[in-house]
Amino acid sequence: MLQYDLFGESAAEADERVAQNVASAEAAGVDFDVANVRVEIPRDVDVAPEVGTTEIDAAHRVKYARTAAEIDREYTRWCTEVLGQDFDKGAVVPKLKGDVLQLMEDVFGKDENEGKRIVLAKGNREIFRKVVREALDRYLEKIKARRRAARERMFASYEWEVPLEREYDAETNEKVAAVIHAMEPFVRAKGASTPERDFEAYLEENRDHLAWWYKNGDSGREHFAVPYRDWSGEKALFYVDFVIKAKSGTVYLFDTKTKGSDPDAPAKHNALVDFMAAEGAKRGCVMKGGILIRDVGLWRYSPMKIENTSDLSGWDAFVPAQAN
Repeated sequence: MLQYDLFGESAAEADERVAQNVASAEAAGVDFDVANVRVEIPRDVDVAPEVGTTEIDAAHRVKYARTAAEIDREYTRWCTEVLGQDFDKGAVVPKLKGDVLQLMEDVFGKDENEGKRIVLAKGNREIFRKVVREALDRYLEKIKARRRAARERMFASYEWEVPLEREYDAETNEKVAAVIHAMEPFVRAKGASTPERDFEAYLEENRDHLAWWYKNGDSGREHFAVPYRDWSGEKALFYVDFVIKAKSGTVYLFDTKTKGSDPDAPAKHNALVDFMAAEGAKRGCVMKGGILIRDVGLWRYSPMKIENTSDLSGWDAFVPAQAN
């Protein structure tokens, strides 16, 4: 077992610890006797501009030691490959490069140059790749567990109402004229989707039949959300786009989409259908809504649960003049 204790040990104790760590690693197959990182290239081969290939057997290859710059580039490539697709490489590769070299120094007593050569040595690459990848996988599992715990804390039930105020980033949002938006002024994200913009205009055009409408946010406790299970089975929150109250008293909860645009749309819709049935019964009010798609000039939603958002057969149309 590798020992890693940098505090409270004498120089002699540190040397003994390092020696034991090296012995343990060698027993596991790590080769520390690496003077250079070498690469094989063909010997006595003329390089011609013509397109083609040349067969070179083992007897006609020469090993050349790589320069420090070449070793560093190869070390960077090795770290990038180890990370795979799970991390932002631009941010994490430099950190991984430093962390591995720090480990080589603290655990095995090897400086930066020695550390790179040892990691990159032909027989060592896969050993260190396996060790580092296993550590990264454990780290990812801890992060996922923390996120799951955080999400569970987010799912506590609470009474929601239109917030009294909201803060907006002036660079990414803009004020838009709206007569019956529940909060004044109405501020819209500059990157709002076309369906959202079109539906906002539709609500204002039909304001004579509506008490108010509210453009919901997409995160945070101050915004309305319904829990659901996403495509991977993870618990998540569905923030509907619009909360609407008709003059008849009916409450509508809509999320604008285009056909087949969101693989989680059926799960979100079905969770919302269950929520509206339970909440409407508890409060003694009528609640309608779900995924909302513009189709043949109508804004359509399904009053029932759905399996997809491509087949709109049986979907109702939202017509404010007929809201009841």
